[in-house]
Amino acid sequence: MFKQNTVGRALAWMPQIEMLKLVGDARPEPANDEPFLPPPPPSLAARVASFGGRQKRYKVQRGQQLRVYDPFAQVYVEFGHERYLLAWLLGRFNPAITELDPVPQPVGYMCSGRRTLARPHLTWKIFGSNHRVYFWLREEWPEEERQRLQVFSRTHGVEVVLATWAELESQQQLLDNLQTGRQQMTTVQQAGHDTRKIACEILRHLRAHNGQATRGELGAELCSEGCLDCDAQVDAALFHLMGVGRVKLNLEDAEFGDDTRVRSA
Repeated sequence: MFKQNTVGRALAWMPQIEMLKLVGDARPEPANDEPFLPPPPPSLAARVASFGGRQKRYKVQRGQQLRVYDPFAQVYVEFGHERYLLAWLLGRFNPAITELDPVPQPVGYMCSGRRTLARPHLTWKIFGSNHRVYFWLREEWPEEERQRLQVFSRTHGVEVVLATWAELESQQQLLDNLQTGRQQMTTVQQAGHDTRKIACEILRHLRAHNGQATRGELGAELCSEGCLDCDAQVDAALFHLMGVGRVKLNLEDAEFGDDTRVRSA
């Protein structure tokens, strides 16, 4: 239940997507698409709400607080460092992960007769399981620290995953693309666009073309009707569908663009 040195490929310390039954599997009929479509855009009042000013921005860690929009939950989330935000991105777009918590509460436990406080950077559950995963990110992991969290893993009956900055930074292309997706989804929602229709058309197109296409092919067909900000809407719908397990995008090897391959999940 205690994992270390697990990075072998993209999303290495997250659940392996190819090995798990995803949310969208075994749902090929159009009538079953609706639960997995993007949510309607937030209300106008929610879109024009401010960040709360300087006092809100620096409430938790003065001068270091990052506050970004989560387009899946349509709320703002906060991080004490950019690396924690990047680790959250890997989990946020992974359809095998549920109940992803970017600000988990610290957990107390006994270690060598002393009460110790464990403060994870993220926690999550794996789809179809009640098993909770506790995630930490550090520059490096001294052996004493590893052993302390190994005790926590045993006493609490949970899985502990430790990652390093180098492991995170090794996935820079994937992280850049996921950040692009989050920004596109945010931009479209803040503009008040409803991408449910475009998401339906993407799934229809894939069914009609053996479950495969490129971003450029989808854009050429779906944007021919001249919808407002159509390219951004297509991108936002694609990243949403990836995040809920309906499509897969090749994001690890190259910058997201017209040549990006899209496959049905």
